[in-house]
Amino acid sequence: GAEMTAYSAGTVAVVTNATAARFFDYVGSSFQPRGFLQEQLTYDSGIGRYTLTDTTGQKFVFFDFDTSLPAAQRGSLEGRTDRAGNSTSVTSWTTAGRRTSSSCTTR
Repeated sequence: GAEMTAYSAGTVAVVTNATAARFFDYVGSSFQPRGFLQEQLTYDSGIGRYTLTDTTGQKFVFFDFDTSLPAAQRGSLEGRTDRAGNSTSVTSWTTAGRRTSSSCTTR
């Protein structure tokens, strides 16, 4: 599944499939994609979530890296919404932060 990694100070890597990692650097007050990537990454500190919007309009929501979360949950995918509004989200976690179930909503 998709995961996010705190790569270095101010840099995160987002992996959404087995062959692609997208790197983003925090510059000023926003994340900037490396290279010629068109994806956008935002962070909402109020809820502790990162949102990656890809070039097809899909949105991937990830937990942040707050130490109050179990280690396995940090940077994990919370949910995905496609451009048509269909969504998949994790609905329960173990105490160690591992996914145990998810749900899908179609429009």
